[in-house]
Amino acid sequence: MKLTSLTISPQNSWSSVGPENPLKAVVKLSSEKSTIECVLSEDAMQRMLSLCADEIAKQAEQRVAEFVSAVSAIEGDKAAVLIGSE
Repeated sequence: MKLTSLTISPQNSWSSVGPENPLKAVVKLSSEKSTIECVLSEDAMQRMLSLCADEIAKQAEQRVAEFVSAVSAIEGDKAAVLIGSE
């Protein structure tokens, strides 16, 4: 079985999220012979949102660190070239 989709969206797409229109998480699992779709509980949905938020924050931090490292290396190379040209 594999997870084919996870959708978190307002219960009614035409209305803003609020007490009358809460978020709903729907997960779809598929195998060779069948597909099943179910609505996650509020608690399970909140855990998924927290997991995603944590993962996004970790990935963003890593990408920024990689960018800063790359820029620092470029700046270091430029400084070496300038020092070597004197």
